[in-house]
Amino acid sequence: MKAIKVCVEVVTLLAFAASVASAGSVTFSSTDVPKTIVDNYAQGFTSTLNVPTSIQITDVNLVFNKLLHTSVTDLHIELTSPLGTTVVLVKAWNEGGILKNLGTPDNFIGVVFDDQATKNLRDGGSPDTPSSYYIFPGSYNINDASVVPNPLATFNGQDAMGTWTLHVSDRAIGDVGTLQDWSLRFAVPVPEPTSLSLLGIGVLGLLAHIWRSRVPMRFSDG
Repeated sequence: MKAIKVCVEVVTLLAFAASVASAGSVTFSSTDVPKTIVDNYAQGFTSTLNVPTSIQITDVNLVFNKLLHTSVTDLHIELTSPLGTTVVLVKAWNEGGILKNLGTPDNFIGVVFDDQATKNLRDGGSPDTPSSYYIFPGSYNINDASVVPNPLATFNGQDAMGTWTLHVSDRAIGDVGTLQDWSLRFAVPVPEPTSLSLLGIGVLGLLAHIWRSRVPMRFSDG
């Protein structure tokens, strides 16, 4: 039975090592949710997210895991870094924002704002079904004349560690919603082959320690 447990731990550790080696990104989620999106209230709300480790930013994506709203075109969205840099990501339709003249699409569920995405947020909706018009899950760039080019790249070069603040407000009449789940995803360097070798040595050493501590040693009389 002990041998089986050790085997399970071996598989778990190897899976973890593989994920570290190939991830290329790390994601942190906000615990400062849910938040109510009040109709036509420019002051809006803020939701914070803590990044506990130092990461030099080369690429950051804003992930809306679940934002429910009956017209996301009404939303004005800003992000502030721990250093105090505030960037307007999306403006409401009546501010000339990216989703102007697109009707009233619902929700950001599984929607990622990503400067490197090939598809623009304007092209993320389902206009062929206006009775259930929504933004499809996926990654979208948010380039538009109403904001600076590649808005999220403004944070490049900063340290991600600390408190990030998301500011969301509804700027038009008639629709409400809630922010239930959001995250930030940061690119991180993929380990070099030498680093992977050292990781493998470390894992093997840990496995050897587990084996010695879990499997009793037997000595013969002869």
